[in-house]
Amino acid sequence: MAENVELALERMLPALQDLEKRRIFEPSEISQIIDRRRRHEYKLQKRTAELGDFVRYIEDELRLERLRRMRTARLRRRLEACSGEERDAAKAAAKGGEGDFAGVRHVHKLFERALNKFGQRADGAGPALWEQYATFAEREGAGRTLARLYGRALALHPGR
Repeated sequence: MAENVELALERMLPALQDLEKRRIFEPSEISQIIDRRRRHEYKLQKRTAELGDFVRYIEDELRLERLRRMRTARLRRRLEACSGEERDAAKAAAKGGEGDFAGVRHVHKLFERALNKFGQRADGAGPALWEQYATFAEREGAGRTLARLYGRALALHPGR
């Protein structure tokens, strides 16, 4: 179990390093992000992982993504006000990078993991999870994911 968690965290590291390098997050914040992700990943690796564990992890990642977007927007505003050498440094930070896409990609993966485990439940939790994922995919402009998601949902839940 520990190997799977550490492997998952290692895969997330380049994106976090990009965010740190571009000064969107401080090194102490990156450590906190890694610690929170580690705790969540251990909960998901348990044999008795619950739907609530997935939902809390997804909500935490969505809050982190909102914060990243706010800070990136602030850097872009600062770029407009800067001149000279400050402008070059701010431009490098505001320019996109791997960290800009990794958060959304990670949330997609979490939804997929949750659907694989709980998506066929008929007690309302399964269909609610499908709806939450569809809402997220639509908000992020992930048309292909949304189409694939609806196809899978119709195959599993005909008539809904």
